[in-house]
Amino acid sequence: MNWFHDYEDELRLVFQGCSQIISQFPEPLNFQGLSYLSHFNVFETGSHKNYICYLLPYWLQESCRLTPGDCRQMSKGNVFLMLYFFIQDDLMDKPITSSPSKLPLANLLYVEFLNIYRFFFPGQSSFWTYFNRYIMEWADSVSNESTQD
Repeated sequence: MNWFHDYEDELRLVFQGCSQIISQFPEPLNFQGLSYLSHFNVFETGSHKNYICYLLPYWLQESCRLTPGDCRQMSKGNVFLMLYFFIQDDLMDKPITSSPSKLPLANLLYVEFLNIYRFFFPGQSSFWTYFNRYIMEWADSVSNESTQD
């Protein structure tokens, strides 16, 4: 198994699916979202790569008994969440140069992640307990990164 090339066709479908969803966002957020997605699209030359984000569902497919469709959906959810966090990062790191219009885009991306993951993990799933813990730890880390390592 090749960690990337075995999943190229699937990842093309993931990014096409994300593009289709983002293209339905209200203007101009749809154009901003598509542009932002292209900066992280593994198939775009010069894009930033986050392979674990895209590929983790596929790598866990067998052990978690996921269908290819489930992997594709989870990978799309991961892409939306990744984009959300990268926007948060941009806004924290470059508050003066970041456009306030990124906040509504970030929220739309976050909702798309939730829409996908709620299907796989109902409200009482322990997944959400761990997700909440992760968000708390992330918020603490980024809030204190200038004073703590």
